[in-house]
Amino acid sequence: MQLNDKFEILQNPGFEFWEEHLANIYKYEGWTYSKHDFNSWKAAFGDRVNHFALVEKDTKKYIGGVFSATYTLPKLLAVGMYFLLPEYRGLGLGLPLWDRGIAGDVENKALIAAEKMSPKYALRDGFDKIIEWDLKKTSIQIKDVDSTKLDIDTTLKTSNFKEVDFEKLMEFDRKITGGLERAAYIKEFFTQPGAYNKVVISQEGEILGYCNIRECYHNNLVVGPFYAQNLLVASTILRAALESIPNLNNFEILKMAVPSSNSDAKKLFDILSTGKCKIDAKNFIQFTNHLMNIPGDKIYAVTDCTVSYA
Repeated sequence: MQLNDKFEILQNPGFEFWEEHLANIYKYEGWTYSKHDFNSWKAAFGDRVNHFALVEKDTKKYIGGVFSATYTLPKLLAVGMYFLLPEYRGLGLGLPLWDRGIAGDVENKALIAAEKMSPKYALRDGFDKIIEWDLKKTSIQIKDVDSTKLDIDTTLKTSNFKEVDFEKLMEFDRKITGGLERAAYIKEFFTQPGAYNKVVISQEGEILGYCNIRECYHNNLVVGPFYAQNLLVASTILRAALESIPNLNNFEILKMAVPSSNSDAKKLFDILSTGKCKIDAKNFIQFTNHLMNIPGDKIYAVTDCTVSYA
């Protein structure tokens, strides 16, 4: 579809447009990201990550945007954070923007779809390979968070990200993502400003899981990636990660996207909040060519909903 000549699509227009996008997706959709995320993506992916912004041609007024990143092993494009201001929807402006986001000569494409958009992506764009379980967008008011309720396995060692064997960490990561190579992404994501993370290791030196929590827009904290072999490991990591945040009570909400297939994850967040966690929305993980082998029972919160699928 051709774009109306009063508008244009800018590629990587700069930080000002990124910040405007963050403000609008939170205002209208409740999606929250860190202001540092795009810098982390650029550092990890280089010219394989793009922010496409739809603007008025004359004024450069922001209308909407979409983001994509291309992995090289396997060759996969992840797309997300697609948004238009409400007053510009239904005018034929969104599809040209979306088409820029999903363009790419790759073996497979992935996205995490809002429930109402999932059928459109499947029928119109070929994202018809859908993981059988869904993601529950879950939130807890920080005032309801009590990390002391979480059990700890004292036989396990809890370490900081920089203290562990990074290749061992990536071996564990590839088991969760179905073999996706994303070492640069994880390294940048875990070391960006406002990121707090812990890794749990067995007495034999085996990595059993890890959890990242990052400061995000509008005084939110977002959990992910959060992977663990079992509930007690998950409880041990989550408690350590939360207690590493020096100003935890200054935040408003803790958010995560949790696989519906992981009953232990629901149990864990119920314990953390004394049953006060809230499910805000349902999302679906979708692919164009084939499903990636993602063990939902090991995922307690996915990494993010834009350049990741697990």
